[in-house]
Amino acid sequence: SAVSGSITVKGNNSCGDGAFSSLSIIVNPLPIAVGTISGLSTVCQGQSSVTYTVPSINNATSYVWILPTGATGTSSTNSIIVNYGTSAVSGSITVNGNNSCGDGTSSSLSITVNPLPVAAGTISGLSNVCQGQSSVTYTVPVISNATSYVWTLPTGASGTSSTNSITVNYGTSAVSGSITVKGNNSCGDGVSSSLSIIVNPLPVAAESISGLSTVCQGQSSVTYTVPAISNATSYVWTLPSGASGISSTNSITINYGTSAVSGSITVKGNNNCGDGVSSSLSVTVNPLPVAAGTISGLTTVCQEQSSVTYTVPAISYATSYVWILPTGANGTSSANSITVNYGTSAVSGSITVKGNNSCGDGASSSLSVTVNPLPAAAGTITGLDTICQGQNNVVYNVPSISNATSYLWELLIGTSGTSLTNSIIVDFSTSTVSGIITVKGYNSCGEGVSSSFPVIVNPLPIAPGIITGSDTVMQGQNNVNYTVASDTSLTSYTWTLPSGASIVSGLNTNSITVNYSNTAVSGNISVSGNNYCGIGAASSKAVFVIPLPCTQPTIQATLFTSSVLENDSLKIGWTRGNGDSVLVVARKGDAVNADPMRGISYFPDSFFGNGSYTGTGNFVVYKGTGTSVKISGLMFGTTYHFAVYEYNATSTCYKIPALTGMGVTINYSIFTEAISNAWENSANWSDGIPDSITNVIIPSNKFAVVNSSNHKCRNLTIAPLGKLTINNGKSLDIKGNFLIRSDVTGTGSLIHYNTGVNATVQRYISHNNADEFHMLASPVAAQAIAPDFNAPDGFFVWNEPTANWIEYAEATFAATNGGAYFVPGKGYAVSYPNITTKNFYGELNQGVFNIPITYTAGTYSGWNFVANPYPSAIDWAANSGWNRNVLSHKDSSAIWIWNAGLGNYGTYINSNSPDFTNNVSNYIPVSQGFWVNATTQGMLSMTDAVRVHSSQTFLKSSQSVSNRIRLNVTSTVNTYSDEIIIKFGNENDFGGAEKMFSIESSAPSLYSIKLDRNWSINYLSSIDQHSVVPLGFKAGVDGDYLISALGVQPLGNVMLEDLKTGTQQNLSVNSNYSFNAQTNDDPNRFLLHFTSTGINEAVDKTPNIYYSNQTIHVYNPWQDKTTLNVYDVNGRLIQSFDAKAGNNNYILPISQGVYFVKLVDQHKVFVKKEVVY
Repeated sequence: SAVSGSITVKGNNSCGDGAFSSLSIIVNPLPIAVGTISGLSTVCQGQSSVTYTVPSINNATSYVWILPTGATGTSSTNSIIVNYGTSAVSGSITVNGNNSCGDGTSSSLSITVNPLPVAAGTISGLSNVCQGQSSVTYTVPVISNATSYVWTLPTGASGTSSTNSITVNYGTSAVSGSITVKGNNSCGDGVSSSLSIIVNPLPVAAESISGLSTVCQGQSSVTYTVPAISNATSYVWTLPSGASGISSTNSITINYGTSAVSGSITVKGNNNCGDGVSSSLSVTVNPLPVAAGTISGLTTVCQEQSSVTYTVPAISYATSYVWILPTGANGTSSANSITVNYGTSAVSGSITVKGNNSCGDGASSSLSVTVNPLPAAAGTITGLDTICQGQNNVVYNVPSISNATSYLWELLIGTSGTSLTNSIIVDFSTSTVSGIITVKGYNSCGEGVSSSFPVIVNPLPIAPGIITGSDTVMQGQNNVNYTVASDTSLTSYTWTLPSGASIVSGLNTNSITVNYSNTAVSGNISVSGNNYCGIGAASSKAVFVIPLPCTQPTIQATLFTSSVLENDSLKIGWTRGNGDSVLVVARKGDAVNADPMRGISYFPDSFFGNGSYTGTGNFVVYKGTGTSVKISGLMFGTTYHFAVYEYNATSTCYKIPALTGMGVTINYSIFTEAISNAWENSANWSDGIPDSITNVIIPSNKFAVVNSSNHKCRNLTIAPLGKLTINNGKSLDIKGNFLIRSDVTGTGSLIHYNTGVNATVQRYISHNNADEFHMLASPVAAQAIAPDFNAPDGFFVWNEPTANWIEYAEATFAATNGGAYFVPGKGYAVSYPNITTKNFYGELNQGVFNIPITYTAGTYSGWNFVANPYPSAIDWAANSGWNRNVLSHKDSSAIWIWNAGLGNYGTYINSNSPDFTNNVSNYIPVSQGFWVNATTQGMLSMTDAVRVHSSQTFLKSSQSVSNRIRLNVTSTVNTYSDEIIIKFGNENDFGGAEKMFSIESSAPSLYSIKLDRNWSINYLSSIDQHSVVPLGFKAGVDGDYLISALGVQPLGNVMLEDLKTGTQQNLSVNSNYSFNAQTNDDPNRFLLHFTSTGINEAVDKTPNIYYSNQTIHVYNPWQDKTTLNVYDVNGRLIQSFDAKAGNNNYILPISQGVYFVKLVDQHKVFVKKEVVY
């Protein structure tokens, strides 16, 4: 603040001051203190052109500005423009005035410099991507001072983020470029970082597909083409349902199956980056006619039968019908009905029909027709061509006529003779004239062509004239003469006399002498002339013979007896009197009411009604010298009366009155069940409640119950499907034989509680194929094994410890079986050469049975072949009576029963909702063996409580359950079939019934696969857990097969994938799948895909993995390079394999436990848990 003035100075001492000296001083002023700086006190790094101003400073000739570090700007005035660099830091701006004297006092302004984000670091993420690739993540290290991040993407890429990470989707038009990122805050952007991105292109959009847009079901080798697609390394074709074809190029050849439906063919390019935009071609698949239904009409016809009509139900989509007839049959039709005429040369064959339309033929239906031939033309008849009237027993023959079941002979007028064979004996009457004998073959179809044979008939002599001689004589009179006029054309004469008269001279002449014996009777004397043709017509003369006095026996027969022999016969006896013979007369119902007449000789026949009779209804049943006779032809339950006469044959004089007696034949009573099933109700019987002489029949489908004691019968027969229960504590005394019959319809059934009951129990055994086996058992004790089966390999017993069948002829059979008898409760495999009804005789089994069960480690450990030991069926589902503790899944245990007709085992599982295959039910028939599977050694026990009366025939389920699918496979080569069940909704995946493979090598086998085992009934937890179920199939013979599905619809879409052909079929739309199989095919052939979309389209092909027989079986549907990794439960890698596309099998012996198998390619991962036992 100094101002101008003078500087003075004077000296000073103790004396005082000296004189002053002065110097004038001009003080030039400094600039005054600076005022307040105005301008932004808060700025950003990189901010520029920020102006700061200070009021003008007096005395200042210039201004001196000082800026914070990193800020730049120059000014010598009171205003400055400042640029803040990117490295500028907070500080102060100061300014002071300046002149020649120096600087004035400065003024300061504190400046806060907010920083920019720091430079972005290196971006991490894929630098090589594909068009269309999505969800690709990029990341940059956290940028200091950044409050957000600014990302820049290549053209066609999209994604937004204000963080240090961004997810980018590359569009189908994305191109290569750079991804950049920089930090940002209120001050601006930091330095960016870049990552070069190569975007590999997708295939371009496919252009129009060329090829047929209208095709037919069954049409094959149809080619479709699309122009080459840029950037495509392969092509992906999608076909309509039912069409098949595989191609990875821009051209595909398609075969339209018979079940193909209209849809679209689509194609798109494919490369490592994925699929391009597809192109579609709508294809109309005109249907083939559906498979023809069952042809109705006669299956057995005859040659020359005409106007036989055959009809098939109208075939959908058919515009006409193609009929094919057996050779020799003719008829034309383009409709669903045809009239056929069978010619004389027609032979057996098949009538087939199929629908036809512009697309071709549908599947045909056939009806086997047996054409029974007409008899062939008859050959030459051999025999006499010249005969005489009256000639008898002349034989004519014709060679055997092919196809004739009988022969029709036509004879001359006046002849007699009958024959249905190729030989006939002809009697020529005395009035026969010449003519022609013809014969022709005959059968149910008609008559063949006849053969003729002319015959010349020479006449017999005419009757002689009147006989002269006595017409009244006495018994014992002799030398009575009879004469007829002589005729020179005759060679001799034949005389016939009354009984007891004889010729003593003049035999064969026209005059005879006759003696009458003491027993002679009245009658006629007749004479006939003879020539080379024989005896001519006779002339007769009645002669009355006056009898001598009658001499009767003096003692009549005594002590009449009678006894029952069989249902229709009696035996009667007597003690002889003193006649030389005896005559017995019988009458039904009433006493004999007519005695034999003196002098009459009677003809006897022990078959009632065939002998001579006395009066009405009295028949002679015996004449002779014996003391008894068996009389047959009687009605059961009927009283017959008898009269026995002693007589002397010389005078036919009968002792009267006769010895009389009677007998009663056995009574029959049939159980009718008219009121109830009570034995003791007489209304339930055809002839009242039976007694000890009554034969009893329990007919088919009738059920009798003995509710009280002391009932009796003679013989008891239970007919097939008849049923009898004798309640506990009640009794039925059978005096005779007890038979339980069996035939093709079934077997009778008995439930009883008594010991010591002996009976014959039959079991009908069919025979449809050579070496056909049946599983047999005995319902009686101690039944010997009779070697009436197919030798030498027709009778086997199963040995679980050695896991093999032991044949009857082997030395070890008796030791294995426990002797040479059927062991009750043990099953046997038996083959008979013919249809057989096996008879078991002995004490009927009842009460408690404990069947020994073995368990031996090995391939067939625990498999025991047991049997029903009772004379009734047993119920595997019975509420009480079973002890199955030794069996696997004892509360829901399974049985396996052989069905010879189907050639496979059927399975039944006992549970709250039972399951069964191949027609097997919970009822195990009489004499039936069956399999069980045990987990330990012990006893399978059953009591009387398991016995039931059932139909004895295999039963088939008709129920439909919403969580169960039933698959049945049949063959066109033979009648064998197989069946499986897959059932969802179970608590876990461990239940079911394992597959028991057929003992018939030609039978097909179908099974599902789970837990390293094969299953007939497969219990699974849920569709979500088992959307794919592998199926195994083994062909019994090479040929065509059909899989049919039942219960599919409630499960949504069920797709059957055939891994051999690469085809898929929606069983919800078409439940029948036809295929061809060979015996050497890979059995791991099918996959079942379960979905719930309800859309009828092919499912994506899904990998399938399962472990069996120390081998991992893998179906890999992916085309890219794929790796199969196997991990234990702890995640440790056990083994790794390269998996090619298609089916793979890798041998991998591993111990029991839980494993995870992972199939991986560059885009997809599939993981499956496998439990190894």
